[in-house]
Amino acid sequence: MLKRIITGAVGLAIFCVICLYSHTWALPAAAAVMSVLAVYEMVGCIKERGNLWLTFPFYFVAVAAPLTARLFTSVSAFLLTYASIAFCILLYLFGAAVFSRDKDMLNRIAILYMTCVYITTGFTSIVLLRDMPMGKYIYVLSIAAPWVSDIFAYFCGYFFGRHKLIPEISPKKTVEGAVGAVVFTSLGMLAYGEIIGRIFPDVTPAYVTLAIGGVLISVMAQLGDLAASLIKRRYEVKDYGTILPGHGGIMDRFDSVIPTAAMLLMYVSIPYFSALFK
Repeated sequence: MLKRIITGAVGLAIFCVICLYSHTWALPAAAAVMSVLAVYEMVGCIKERGNLWLTFPFYFVAVAAPLTARLFTSVSAFLLTYASIAFCILLYLFGAAVFSRDKDMLNRIAILYMTCVYITTGFTSIVLLRDMPMGKYIYVLSIAAPWVSDIFAYFCGYFFGRHKLIPEISPKKTVEGAVGAVVFTSLGMLAYGEIIGRIFPDVTPAYVTLAIGGVLISVMAQLGDLAASLIKRRYEVKDYGTILPGHGGIMDRFDSVIPTAAMLLMYVSIPYFSALFK
């Protein structure tokens, strides 16, 4: 427990420093480091770490995508380039499958492609969120809100949990914990909006979209957590890594952040509807 607390305290300190300098290259660099480490952990989990010729494109994109995201003038321009590169990698993998003459190769490249693109998209979305209008108030929610969801899912499940959610994947998660996480994450979003509105009088929180965003974030955070657990169970792995003492790996700590960041980017990109701050 002490090791877990110390790691959490150090991580929080680093997180605060990165937030203070998020307008510099500190944020893209941090996202790139976490992205490539998470991809490395996932590749190890699915037993493909020895196939560098197959995994190298994903390591490269995991570093390049978060770093180059800040260079683009619009999210749409970046996403078009990103989608084009992802499609080229898919063609490369199909070629590898064809010439390998291994019937199982299709299954292997499918899980490799799905998980690695998923991870890189999530961490890159954090940078894209920061560089959007009002992004300096929004991007932090992609990290903090899923952690709020995780915390309240645990405590609501601990005190009120009676019905198992999906015991085959995660035996400790309960329906009551899941519902409590949604409720308190939505309330947390409203509280965050109120705080920002009071600190910065020129910023107007959109409370309805903040509340809806809290529901979506909690649902995505829990789905990401369950999906990561499903993969670990499929490959019989306890933790994705050991880089964070007491917490496991980057994937173990950020499994709920990855889908949340991508979902939040899509949510705030809906015109005339989901601007969280004005």
